[in-house]
Amino acid sequence: ISKLQMDFSVLVKTNNITNQKQSGRCWMFAALNTLRYQVMKKYDLKTFELSQAYLFFWDKLEKSNYFLESILETLDEPTGGRLVSYLLTSPVGDGGQWDMAISLIKKYGVVPSWVMPETVHSTGTAKYLPILNRKLREDALELRAMAKEGKDTAARREEMLAEIYNALCILYGQPPR
Repeated sequence: ISKLQMDFSVLVKTNNITNQKQSGRCWMFAALNTLRYQVMKKYDLKTFELSQAYLFFWDKLEKSNYFLESILETLDEPTGGRLVSYLLTSPVGDGGQWDMAISLIKKYGVVPSWVMPETVHSTGTAKYLPILNRKLREDALELRAMAKEGKDTAARREEMLAEIYNALCILYGQPPR
């Protein structure tokens, strides 16, 4: 086994190591660490960390909103059909990619980690994520039933998102304004 070559054209100084622990936020950590380095360099800081919990909060809310919107866009599809079944399989997950992190940063900004620190729930999503997904599935079925009865779903969808927001505040803390 050969040794790994450690010759790089650009060496980025690292500081405190950030740890995603038991969550699927590597994509978010990578983006925030890249940004963190630029902030530290610009302001000549020895140590600094951006809040992963803050961005993760908004990621979960955005994914919940996207899921509910997708359910409303597929009302003509059968509940047991492939498309709706796929949507219901895993409404909200941890995973993501670079462009998702950038979109969240552009929309919500970033805050230092001391403003919204990690919580037990932000560092370990396995216990609460199934509960959140079950709630979203129940919401999806309710929206589909309301639409089938000819009822307006817009106000109820907003209430559902408010419920998700409140649950996320319990899990992560309320994000700063």
